[in-house]
Amino acid sequence: MGLDLESEHLGIQEIISLWKQHEARISSLEASLEELSKSLGSGALEPMGGRGTVLVVDDDPTLVETYRLLLERAGYSAEAAFNGFEALKKARRLHFDVAIVDMSLPDILGDELVRRLSEEREGLKFLMITGYSSYKARFESLGSGIKVLMKPVSVEEMLEALRELA
Repeated sequence: MGLDLESEHLGIQEIISLWKQHEARISSLEASLEELSKSLGSGALEPMGGRGTVLVVDDDPTLVETYRLLLERAGYSAEAAFNGFEALKKARRLHFDVAIVDMSLPDILGDELVRRLSEEREGLKFLMITGYSSYKARFESLGSGIKVLMKPVSVEEMLEALRELA
């Protein structure tokens, strides 16, 4: 299936959904990033000088890999964690500037993970991504250094939020 990205304004979730529907493989993402970059404008996915290291925490492997590839393409260094325990373990041994955290993880809620990561790593900032509007205020009440985005999240929104946090 051909998709004209120049006429579509798709969020990350929509892109992943299309790939899943048409049995595309995640490796096709790398080839599609050039098209995606063109559709977003010349600067959307241009390398930003590797400004920052990001921990991506989500239990959806396709989403995590998509975020990781997009972040690396934009100049960030990115690590993946698929649950809270793995995120805490990585945060203890590696430095991160920002953690992108989903609310629903198999072993812990996102706000509790933020509290624990904040205790482990002072100065760590968070980009919370949720599909539930009821969680937005809950995340924002956790304090400064937290930005909340509602799904569906576009590539532009995510990168802009990271620029604000980093």
